[in-house]
Amino acid sequence: MAAQSSSVIVEEQTVIVKNKYGENLVGILHETGSTKVVILCHGFRSHKVSGINTNLAEALTRQELVYSGLIFLGQGIAERLGKDYMERIEKDGFIDVKGKDGNFQYRLMKESLMERRAIDMGALCLSIGKDCRVLIVHGYADKIVPVADAHEFAKVIANHK
Repeated sequence: MAAQSSSVIVEEQTVIVKNKYGENLVGILHETGSTKVVILCHGFRSHKVSGINTNLAEALTRQELVYSGLIFLGQGIAERLGKDYMERIEKDGFIDVKGKDGNFQYRLMKESLMERRAIDMGALCLSIGKDCRVLIVHGYADKIVPVADAHEFAKVIANHK
């Protein structure tokens, strides 16, 4: 599918990469003809075609902005899942997460939660090459990701603005 945005022709194609578990990781490549690459990784409860990701891809095509996620992936879990989330996930091996309306939204498996908590984003950021430029943009009114996380990313990413 081709889309036109601010005089830039964007060709979209599905990209599939198999991870070490044999699962397919599916992404969307927005080919603009540029040699610059931006990789967007959606958040925990998001997906590649969510409004924020499609809007961000369009804004990046126009070179308007970049956004950031949590640096401390273990934070905020108790607030979202309840203080007893570890006991519940240990007992059942999963937690069924419900929305504010009480309806089922998704099932969080113990393995997935443990993998998430074990990721050291600070260490991963240290592996970003010094020749890679990183733009950190964050809104102070963000209710999901604290602005302090943007400052923490800035401490460990060498070539950032």
